[in-house]
Amino acid sequence: MAYDPNIHHRRSIRMKGYDYSQAGLYFITICVQNRDCLFGEIVDDQMMLNDSGEMVKRWYYELENKYPDKRCHEMVVMPNHFHCIIENIGDAHVGAPLRGRPITDERGRPITDERGRPITDERGRPITDERGRPITDERGRP
Repeated sequence: MAYDPNIHHRRSIRMKGYDYSQAGLYFITICVQNRDCLFGEIVDDQMMLNDSGEMVKRWYYELENKYPDKRCHEMVVMPNHFHCIIENIGDAHVGAPLRGRPITDERGRPITDERGRPITDERGRPITDERGRPITDERGRP
């Protein structure tokens, strides 16, 4: 079902005016699409991770290697979601990607395909990482 503001009444849970790029501890919950139990199951009151759950756990702690200004604290994987505490120790920007803005190179020039059109995903949104930077291959190409 498509999002309908008259039915869903979604609102941002972000604190208005708060600068999420500042240093601090952040409690994060990430849910699986459709709340499917993809990470394992609870057996005798114990969470039994499957391969996907083990992968989430392993890669969570790898985040520090990719983002040196972050520290990964406690985390728990549940059947259809996981909770974690991430510490932002630097001043790098975090938060929602810069959706809707053109992808640009290091000089701020728009990156385009061979026909001069902006690089986008199947929905027409610029392809960016979580910080709004263009996704590139190993040679730096989109």
